[in-house]
Amino acid sequence: MHRLLPWRSGQVGVLLRFLLALGLVEFARSGLYAGLLPLVAPERLGLNLGVVGVAVSLHYLGDTFGRSFGGYLSDRFGVGWVVGTGALVGLAVVLWVPEAKVGGLLWGLALLHGLAIMPMWPGVMTLASRASKPGADARSIGLAHMLLAPFIGLGALATAYFADTRPRTAFTLVLGAQAIAAVLALSVLRVRGEARPAPPTRPRYPWGRLVSLFPAAFAQTLAPGLLAPILFPFAKYAGLSPLWVGLVIAVGGLVAYGLLQPAGRLADRYGPKWPLIVGISLNAITLLLLARMPPLPLYLLIAALGGLGYALMVPSWGGLVVRTLPEHNRAAAWGALMTFEGLGFAVGPALGGLAWTALGVTAPFELGASVYLIVALFYLIYLRRR
Repeated sequence: MHRLLPWRSGQVGVLLRFLLALGLVEFARSGLYAGLLPLVAPERLGLNLGVVGVAVSLHYLGDTFGRSFGGYLSDRFGVGWVVGTGALVGLAVVLWVPEAKVGGLLWGLALLHGLAIMPMWPGVMTLASRASKPGADARSIGLAHMLLAPFIGLGALATAYFADTRPRTAFTLVLGAQAIAAVLALSVLRVRGEARPAPPTRPRYPWGRLVSLFPAAFAQTLAPGLLAPILFPFAKYAGLSPLWVGLVIAVGGLVAYGLLQPAGRLADRYGPKWPLIVGISLNAITLLLLARMPPLPLYLLIAALGGLGYALMVPSWGGLVVRTLPEHNRAAAWGALMTFEGLGFAVGPALGGLAWTALGVTAPFELGASVYLIVALFYLIYLRRR
């Protein structure tokens, strides 16, 4: 089994515990802020959706803008300490939320929760990159992202399913996931992460190389963010039932997961440049084809094309990041990069909604495709110089 994974055998057990802990934290987070509070807070807490919306924004802003500092904390105190502390603070917040019947208290808890989570992603991603086998950087980061992604969607879906009719069950799901995450995090509390020895005279890191990663970091979350508020309205307009939407997403996801390892090997063996550019371009083509609202069966082929693009983009992006970030203070640099990723998803829904309203139902897809194509062109030019 270990031979199939991109991580060294001695690191797999600890790393999988970190990934599971972070996945459960994300399950609880998406369940609380996307599935539970919007449906339960007006009736149970007496807080309107405007108050809930501010709480959600404060939570994600605290997480997004604090990630660079969170990465520094991970470098300074160790990934085990920041994940353990963050999971415990998250557990305290979840336990306190049912008593937050004043907007100010809910806002403070949401912001504290975001700040507690901020060091986790840069710390765990740095750990995953340093645990990778020689020549497996792209697969290492790609697989880590793909293992974490389902927790985010499942948390919101599972909690929303129960929130209307069985809110206690929904809250128990959130609390249970956060509690298990805390236990797992405590089991790896003393893990600092594998530090690389510093040279006697450390060369100055060319920070312009880090800036070169910002366009893709922003674009890869902006484009999906554009679709977040209009996906189901578009599906209704295009005549897609919820079953068809689920089937299309499932086909895209299965293709992406099935091709992730071969695509990662391609990026590791030949370099991340062409898999990244081709993957981003395929994502652009996918959005343009969706905007044409084709016959129903063609949506499945388009979803498969998007899955191929995603499978190429994720590991090659991870490989480019690992090759570019400094070896020392890597978590801090990764945190700065993740800030731009968060900004893309923060502004994407607003831009998508405005484009839908002002320019028509296909505008968010066309805007997302344009962003992808601009970024593909940028890397075609930039990486040719390196």
